[in-house]
Amino acid sequence: MKTKGVMLLIASVLFIYSGLKSSGQEPSAASRQTLHSISPHFVYSEMLVYLQDGSSFSGLLAAVEPDVLIVRKDGQDIRVSRQVLRRIILKTDTNLNRNMLYGMAAGLYAGNLFLLRDTSQPFAFVVHEEQFDDWVRSTYQPIFAACGIGLGYLATLLETGEKVFDFSSSKERQAVTWDKFRAYTTGLPQPARIHFSIHGGFVFPGFSSHYDDLLGGAGYWSYNSPSRFNLLRRAQVTYSLTPALELGLAYVCASEPSSYYNFSSADGGTSLYLSIEPEYTQHGYYLVGAFRPAIGPTAAANIGLGAGVARASLAFSGYLDLEEYVLLPQGYWTWMTTESVRLDYEDTKTFFSGFAFAEVTVRVYQNLYLGLSGEYLLKHSVDVPAFQDFRIPARKVRLGNAGIELTMGCHF
Repeated sequence: MKTKGVMLLIASVLFIYSGLKSSGQEPSAASRQTLHSISPHFVYSEMLVYLQDGSSFSGLLAAVEPDVLIVRKDGQDIRVSRQVLRRIILKTDTNLNRNMLYGMAAGLYAGNLFLLRDTSQPFAFVVHEEQFDDWVRSTYQPIFAACGIGLGYLATLLETGEKVFDFSSSKERQAVTWDKFRAYTTGLPQPARIHFSIHGGFVFPGFSSHYDDLLGGAGYWSYNSPSRFNLLRRAQVTYSLTPALELGLAYVCASEPSSYYNFSSADGGTSLYLSIEPEYTQHGYYLVGAFRPAIGPTAAANIGLGAGVARASLAFSGYLDLEEYVLLPQGYWTWMTTESVRLDYEDTKTFFSGFAFAEVTVRVYQNLYLGLSGEYLLKHSVDVPAFQDFRIPARKVRLGNAGIELTMGCHF
């Protein structure tokens, strides 16, 4: 199924990114060449310097040497050894471009999650392409983007416009803070510790495919063809224990879209009509461990495992109508329902669950990343009873499925 709303989100982010690269927010080529050179974005930024003896002064950031801070004040360069620093407050510009970009991406995602989801399916599955008019979709996209940009602008108003570096009396802590200050003034992306990502994409069903084959073999035909694209397949947040090792939590929606199946037959004066809908929903919460075998300033790869608890619901709803052509006492023939059966079955199970995943992401702008990911959920076998009236035998069904998704993540 085509998913133009999701594709438009990615295209819009990339379009704005192309404009932002020349806005001065990205570090220059010169600043990339030397680790400790100052980004043009920070040269001659206002700053307040507090010393260990209690004195302080203000000036402009001129340069940063391995162990010396150089501050321009009244046309003179003041050299300050890092050993005498107590605090540095560096004035920074509010990052309007970044906030508006993040806001636009969030607005498009949230808007499409509301606009495109199919209310007849488990949460976050999008409507089938034929069920939604392209004109309506394209009309609402600018509204979603504008609302998100507006929220990003409001977030900019809340920023303090300064970065604080505190130096403790401990020599070890002072050295760590000094290294952070030097790295920050290069303007290069800093190693992220917190990673948040949202994954939406195609589900490869297990339960639904099983009953699709079973019912098809029993003579049923499918009434609808639902989309298999889930806008919220997985949400995950992890913390870097080391640059290559992460630990965190994940939510995985392993629900599957459901179809309606019909069966009809006629034999002389008898007409049989069957309708059934199998439904499968599953939500799980997992402890996640991830390993990054490759990480760089513009791209990263990630593989990991999740273990936790899932709650699944299996439901079957349907009805059977048997009609016969009968002679009424009034002396005329008519069709009359002689048997009617209603099916309403539901079974909810909670069980241990696990999944494996892998993803590749590319840095779009500052801390915003886009990429591809996939995961495979471990199978869990359950017994489903027979529904004899509906020609469905008892089955042992293995719950679990796989997915390939688009990934949008922020690293802090």
